Amino acid sequence: MAYVMIKENLQDQKFLDTSTIGFDKFREYVAGKEDGVAKTPGWAEAISGIPAGVIEKLAREYATVKPAALLAGIAPGRTAYGEQYHRIAITLAAMTGNVGVHGGDAAGRSWNHCSVGILTRCAPGFPSGNPVDETAPGAAQRFAAPLPRFEGAPL
Repeated sequence: MAYVMIKENLQDQKFLDTSTIGFDKFREYVAGKEDGVAKTPGWAEAISGIPAGVIEKLAREYATVKPAALLAGIAPGRTAYGEQYHRIAITLAAMTGNVGVHGGDAAGRSWNHCSVGILTRCAPGFPSGNPVDETAPGAAQRFAAPLPRFEGAPL
């Protein structure tokens, strides 16, 4: 899906430029500059069994319908390298600008209010810290408001 969105310039570049970091490196990875393998719908079909045409259609639809929520469940994340599933779901949400908008979703929050990176903001004593030295432009303003406390939240 990311390959189609990038090739057809369907990504929300303004959102990517103002609210994320590292998209240029991701774009190079998807194009195959890192390992010589472009992550095309045909490449994904060989792995997933989902026809390339279906992947292309879904990519266009997800990228152009506003707002759109990609509700990623937890089962694929409970397999070997399952974190990659959640990472790409969150990346696709960011690519389409569907993070922080009504009707959108950050893709990692569909199963628990304290998932992915925000866990450190709502779980006392949970190890925190980000090894990335950069901060996405606008992040301080976007996340300045404190998150509500949820007593008894499952970890």
